Amino acid sequence: MTNFTVVETSAGTAVGTDLMTQAGNNLIALDSRPRIVKRVGITGSAVLRDAYVDLYYGFKFIARLYPTTIGVTNPLEARDMMPLVTGDALRGGELLRLIVGKVSVTNAFVIVLEIVELGV
Repeated sequence: MTNFTVVETSAGTAVGTDLMTQAGNNLIALDSRPRIVKRVGITGSAVLRDAYVDLYYGFKFIARLYPTTIGVTNPLEARDMMPLVTGDALRGGELLRLIVGKVSVTNAFVIVLEIVELGV
């Protein structure tokens, strides 16, 4: 199990931006081993549910993620981590993507992904 933190470079990143390609996150985004995101936490907005990112396994939509806490909390607290229940797994070599769907104009997103490698 790996906890991986994605910190948006600045608030207001353009809609459609893949946060996993920012700041060298590609090594986590593209892994040769099959894996799942078990839990996720996100903070960053000044108003709950006014901004979100979409999680994709490759090009398959998995979940819409809204901040659970107002403001930026880094590191996230245990209460911010939510279970992600899906029957899908990310295949080896498939990109893990976090696409900005609605911009947080007040605070940058901080996202923690708890990633579990399958068959390990």
